[in-house]
Amino acid sequence: MVLSMPIDCLAEIIIDDNDIDEVEKLLGNVVFDEPRRNVIKNLDTIDIQAFPGSGKTTILVAKLAILANKWPYSHKGICVLSHTNVAGEEIEERLGSTVIGRKLLSYPHYIGTLHSFFNTFIGLPWLRSNKYRITDIDTEMALLRRWATLSYGTKTYLELRNLSRLACESKNYPLTFEIGCSNTTSSYKDLEKCVNESFSDGYFTFNEMLYIARYAIGQLTYLPQSIQARFPVVLVDEAQDTSALQLEIIDAAFPDKTLSIVNSFGDCNQAIFQTYAGQEKNDLFPRGPVFTVESSKRFGNKVAQLADSLSLTQRGMIGECGTYAKNDNKQTIFLFDRNNASQILPSYAKHILSCFTDQEIQENLKTGCHAVGMVHNKEPLMVTDPHFPASIVDYWNQYNPSVSGRTPNLRYLIDFFRAGNSSFTKTHDMNGLIEWVSRGLRQYINTNSDVHLSASPSSFTSMLAHIPASGHMSFRSSLLEILSLPLSTEAEWNSVIAKIHEYVDVPFEILQNKDDFLKWPIPRTFGDTENNPFNNNCYHYIDSETGRAIDIQLGSIHSVKGRTHLATLVMETFWYDHNIVSILPWLYNEPPKGKCGTRVGMRLKCHYVALTRAKGLICVALPQDLVNENSSDKLAQVGWNIVRV
Repeated sequence: MVLSMPIDCLAEIIIDDNDIDEVEKLLGNVVFDEPRRNVIKNLDTIDIQAFPGSGKTTILVAKLAILANKWPYSHKGICVLSHTNVAGEEIEERLGSTVIGRKLLSYPHYIGTLHSFFNTFIGLPWLRSNKYRITDIDTEMALLRRWATLSYGTKTYLELRNLSRLACESKNYPLTFEIGCSNTTSSYKDLEKCVNESFSDGYFTFNEMLYIARYAIGQLTYLPQSIQARFPVVLVDEAQDTSALQLEIIDAAFPDKTLSIVNSFGDCNQAIFQTYAGQEKNDLFPRGPVFTVESSKRFGNKVAQLADSLSLTQRGMIGECGTYAKNDNKQTIFLFDRNNASQILPSYAKHILSCFTDQEIQENLKTGCHAVGMVHNKEPLMVTDPHFPASIVDYWNQYNPSVSGRTPNLRYLIDFFRAGNSSFTKTHDMNGLIEWVSRGLRQYINTNSDVHLSASPSSFTSMLAHIPASGHMSFRSSLLEILSLPLSTEAEWNSVIAKIHEYVDVPFEILQNKDDFLKWPIPRTFGDTENNPFNNNCYHYIDSETGRAIDIQLGSIHSVKGRTHLATLVMETFWYDHNIVSILPWLYNEPPKGKCGTRVGMRLKCHYVALTRAKGLICVALPQDLVNENSSDKLAQVGWNIVRV
């Protein structure tokens, strides 16, 4: 099937089945059926709704490979945008050693994040043309520096309104602030002066760069035509997570559908990053003509049916993977007494061992077995608290949210050390550990001295560049000494801080520590430091009868989006209400009539994401006192195996 091609510069490019046959061989172990082939062939502006495990990134890479092979231009390119670098990583992994891969990863093509694209082609050129300095684009760094310069009165005003340093970010460009007072007050003027000085010094947040890009493209009427002349083909991955502001900038940059085609790939049921905690209601994908890829290659039809019940809009997911069909009747809901919450992980681990052979577990070490919750960053609760279990730590007291997920919440310097050590235990790569710690030290230096260290090409390289060459070996040795020190107690951490003051303060001209970045922040210890010294949130289970073992990685639902697991456990947590219990009618296919509220919609999307990660086994953990017999029976009727713990 060859579709129409309205873009003049693409008139000579036709994608047919022979091209797709060749790219299947190139990618290896990939077969595209007719719906997927239609997406690859399409060269019109269109949205592609693709269910979890449908291989949308592989489809995107295949389309890119074919286009790159046929591409006739040296100054026009293909633009691939996403929220992460997954597309670039997949191209590197599958095609990096090929001529086509090298073409795609170099000029005139562009593969990167939405933020980097808006910065590179709109925001940074506009700032430079208006004589702004570009020192650093880093939200945390910019807010820390701004907060340190505010007057005592302004800080007090903001803290009384629970705004803190987050208020130091403009909500638009030209500068606008939402701090609950008029722009004529002293606090507003102080904040405005502080951010203007930050801009003059070249410090911007990521969101501010979006506002600047929107403003610039509105001012420079010639810019969209220039961008479209450069990029006649635009592919947007994970389009469901594109915010209204990002989408507005994309539309402004590519307004003329006769100059560029835009293919947006996504799944509207997985739009969780722009909506959590009321950030934004995101129903912006799909918007126009839609191709739907209904089948999933990740899991079988039983998992597809159970997860599909949580779909908000697009339904009808089909599971085509029969590898683990033997587990169709073992998809389990664990109902537990609240006093037995700590037994959920052992019960889940034992269930995994009953469902998979050691060989299957070994073959899937890379994907692994996971336990996730919608909420993961709360202090532990007493069992008697009506909100219990509210967070992952209520199931396993060793869980540490500061090192969980793709982008850990690194508020204190020790969190950078923990994240680095966690990375090292997983990869055994010393470079990763050094870079994590260097990032923390860079923040400490930039916040507490007049020295500015850039994050590029790396924080460690940036530190080294500030030191005379004759001192490089000495500094390397000092850093290795710091990294070798234990940090499982407050006393040990204080020893680390003493070494940092000894080796870092003088060469980097530290004036004073202006905030609590160096403090020991955790009032509790995270578990057995002898067996799990860096707490990488991995629960290790050994069956006492058979000696068989399994590792279970814990984290938030957001941290596993886009990943594939062998098995997934979804644990009940609390956000205004118990999350899974609130959506039980959807789980047993009896959703209430009418439109669901924003919070319910968010819960449905989050748990839809969670239940579509696993290839072979999905489980759910719920307090039994919140699930009556009628609901339990209905869950069993739709195919859940009910186990009481």
